[in-house]
Amino acid sequence: MAFDRTKVVKRVTHLGKEVFIGDLTGCSTTADIMTALDELAASTRAHIGKMRTITDITGVVVDSAVMDYANKLGKEVFHAKTLKTAIVGVTGYKRILLRTYTFFSGMSPMPCDSVAAALDWVVRD
Repeated sequence: MAFDRTKVVKRVTHLGKEVFIGDLTGCSTTADIMTALDELAASTRAHIGKMRTITDITGVVVDSAVMDYANKLGKEVFHAKTLKTAIVGVTGYKRILLRTYTFFSGMSPMPCDSVAAALDWVVRD
């Protein structure tokens, strides 16, 4: 199935709180991931106020170009608008990349084993 940029950003309500889910699981190329990150950034810029967010990168291959771009968007867009954030699908070398992202972007997404666990965590005050 081809990547569909319109399915990257989802809004859900969990325990009465709005959560934005960035679903990158359909990305199979670096170009797909960059497009998905652009969709997430556009959605973030358009939102008024702070956001609870989850990013699902399960099965996605992340390279240095993606990390550089994610770090840039983290500093320029995501950090200022994020109330609480979690990430799903971070295993192996992605955990090292997550530490790098945390250092450069100033954000600390909570690694979770599933979207369900991430939802529970981001709505908890």
